[in-house]
Amino acid sequence: MRRTGPKGLIAVALAAGSLLAVGLAGPASAAAPPAICSSPKSVVNIKKLTATFTLTACTNTKATGGSGAAVVNFKTVGKGSAVAGKITWHGTGTTTFSLSTAAGKTPNKCPKGTSEFVSTGKVQGGSGAALKGIPKGSPVSETTCSNPTTGASSIYPGTKFDV
Repeated sequence: MRRTGPKGLIAVALAAGSLLAVGLAGPASAAAPPAICSSPKSVVNIKKLTATFTLTACTNTKATGGSGAAVVNFKTVGKGSAVAGKITWHGTGTTTFSLSTAAGKTPNKCPKGTSEFVSTGKVQGGSGAALKGIPKGSPVSETTCSNPTTGASSIYPGTKFDV
């Protein structure tokens, strides 16, 4: 199994730092995601293999309390990556999740100098009202644009950040 090099690891960390979507934004017939939050503000620590971020302006306030703080732990696995994370919502409990991240397609809508990364997974559990509103097994997905050289990362243009 080939491990991702330093630039790939940084890109994975950046993707992990800007991702977290519970519920897929699929066709109109698909069920709506449990909640939607604004784009996260993230800080990636490559040495500790973690990313921390803040979610704000979240819908479904019964489950989210309107905001949350997340910590994502990641590791390289072959050409892709696996991440595990936990969101602590504002007074409503927690949501735990796991994701796998892989390189996206080219060409894409990412800004010049960045690459597309696609992450998918599921909610693993949680606690309190958050678990009732964002139940175990809910799908998780996010697409990000990350620059492994500069550390810049953003949500893929035209996508929402669903939680």
